[in-house]
Amino acid sequence: MKQHTSPIIIKDKTISTLEKVSLNSKEYNEDWIQDICYRSPNLLPVDEIEPTFAGMIPICRELAIESGAIDLIYVNEYGFLTIGECKLWRNPEARRKVVGQILDYAKDLAKWDYSKFEKKCLKARKENKKSLFEIIQEFYPEIEEASFIDNLQNNLKKGRFLLTIIGD
Repeated sequence: MKQHTSPIIIKDKTISTLEKVSLNSKEYNEDWIQDICYRSPNLLPVDEIEPTFAGMIPICRELAIESGAIDLIYVNEYGFLTIGECKLWRNPEARRKVVGQILDYAKDLAKWDYSKFEKKCLKARKENKKSLFEIIQEFYPEIEEASFIDNLQNNLKKGRFLLTIIGD
């Protein structure tokens, strides 16, 4: 005998039943995935994939580079960068082209230095932050600026990134 039930969310003594959404639904798009992952980076199991990149802080969305726009950029306190590319399952590009796409993004990003990375990230972020370091320092107040900048510069130069493909 097969049994199943719909998952529920219980919050503040209120119960909501989750309903299945068709893969063909237009209700959810890549922007929706980006927004969730940007606001809640802990949803991505980075600690399990590569602990070196753990503790990532969302820096910006839609970072313009030579080969397109990177959906999500995260950086941790040690200057390790995570690139996130979001694709919907219904998008055929999600299965094949996205691998080449994210590799192109990493290749282009590895040509940048810290100054260019910071300038472009702050522009994509559309906030009045003075520096990338200030963003990181909000999460890690004890961090040393020179060490952070040197580490990030070194990781850019070596192309040391965690590449993630995020789907619905």
